[in-house]
Amino acid sequence: MASSERASKRLKVTPGFSELACGKATHAAARRKGRAKGAGSEDRYAVESLAVASEAESKTWFAAVYDGHGGPEAAALAAEKLHTNLVDLLSPPHDPRFTTGMSCLSAEMDTAPDGAVDDRVKHAMDAIVTAFRMTDDQILDGGIECGSTACVAVFGRVAFICANAGDSRAVLCRKPAPPVAPPSNDGNDGDATTDAAPGNTSLSAAAATAGAAAPTAAKDWEGTARSSAIRLTTDHKPTLTSERERIVAAGGMVLTVGGVPRVCSENSPCMLAVSRALGNRSLKFGGSVPRGLITEVPDCSYHPYDGSELLVVLMSDGVSDVLEDQAISDVALEAALAAGAATPEEAADAAAEAVVRRARDLRSPDDITAVVVILSEDAWKGGLIEAPTPPLNLDYEEVDTA
Repeated sequence: MASSERASKRLKVTPGFSELACGKATHAAARRKGRAKGAGSEDRYAVESLAVASEAESKTWFAAVYDGHGGPEAAALAAEKLHTNLVDLLSPPHDPRFTTGMSCLSAEMDTAPDGAVDDRVKHAMDAIVTAFRMTDDQILDGGIECGSTACVAVFGRVAFICANAGDSRAVLCRKPAPPVAPPSNDGNDGDATTDAAPGNTSLSAAAATAGAAAPTAAKDWEGTARSSAIRLTTDHKPTLTSERERIVAAGGMVLTVGGVPRVCSENSPCMLAVSRALGNRSLKFGGSVPRGLITEVPDCSYHPYDGSELLVVLMSDGVSDVLEDQAISDVALEAALAAGAATPEEAADAAAEAVVRRARDLRSPDDITAVVVILSEDAWKGGLIEAPTPPLNLDYEEVDTA
């Protein structure tokens, strides 16, 4: 029998936010090939506060979705350990630059010395990347053979960082952007951004990210609340040129099996449809380069707030395989506005539930998990965007996903 659950957790409001709250929803696929009946969902999530320094205003908040494959053990351990590993790295005797770097999320950047901004962001990202490696080591050392994606967002008072390994996804829902004037011919190409090449980081602001990743079309949603959807992460598939090159250089192959491109090795019976993940021992060491075929190193991106942010949705591919980014953004925002919630966490719960239910209505055959982080009261109290009347109907029928 399929199962679903819901929980909410209020995140303390910090200076610079009108509201910051989180809602989570998950649904286990009723049937899935290769999985024992009643085995339950392989997805996991985590929402935690991280005490970066003694001052309360320096706290950061951690949200993540983990999509397990081959079993739930790797995702479960990641949900338990990745954020605690990050906290450990922000305490002695670890590199003090990690803690200094994390202040980029809670301190105004224009107060930093010249040249220190990018260094602080880099050190914060280095801490997150190191936490991914520590978690991967714990999975591998624990004898766990399965694996998991990891999509993480760390929120501070003035900015947030996204880190992703695998095909779980993060989407930013922003206020609709005004029309953009045609580019001038003055030779100025606008703000520069840093490409998030494999294993590298992006220092692009939210506004610059919007230019780099155009909102996608909503093919399957005719909701009332329109938003601007920005994808914050890369789906790490072996068909990406940079991923395929790394895999081949490490002695692996990319073969299409059952219509799906997969990472393969002559030394491993495992075939994986993602090119980055935690765990997956046989492929981690199945090539000529350790961790070359499948790497746990996430792509990271840094996003200072500019006042347009409404909410962020983290999700497993049970959502993103059936809903486009714009539809995800609109479904979440419309549900939050329509909920008539007394608190932002109630609105966040309603938004997460709506995303999961919409994916289920579209017969997603996979486990479905969404975490919604509300960043502004405009996302649930309205005022900027009018809530639909009558409220969105979230009732749904049992769906056979066989």
